[in-house]
Amino acid sequence: MHIKKDPTNELLVAATLIMSNKILDKETFKKLWEEIKMIKAFVFAEKIGYDRGKSEGINEGALKSTKMMLIEALEETIGVVPEYIEKKIHQISSQTTLKGLFRQAIRIFQWFVIFAK
Repeated sequence: MHIKKDPTNELLVAATLIMSNKILDKETFKKLWEEIKMIKAFVFAEKIGYDRGKSEGINEGALKSTKMMLIEALEETIGVVPEYIEKKIHQISSQTTLKGLFRQAIRIFQWFVIFAK
């Protein structure tokens, strides 16, 4: 089966494939996909999906690292970090908020150093 390279046909095939996703068995769907995956709309959508997944993975990794660093900074300043504080830190989804808390943890450490003398 070969599909002509007509934009109208591409959109029609794309819409049909999206609708058939729930109707066709996996093997038939896979064969259909292999045949039409070169259609520009699918190549474009695949690239966007890949880029989005990559970006989300990077952001998620940065968020996790910042949470770990914040907990480490608190451990250095106050010793054992209570479990409820760790849980609260893990619930934070804003990188900006975590960075602000990390800076405060550093300031607290500096304050302890100054007044411990």
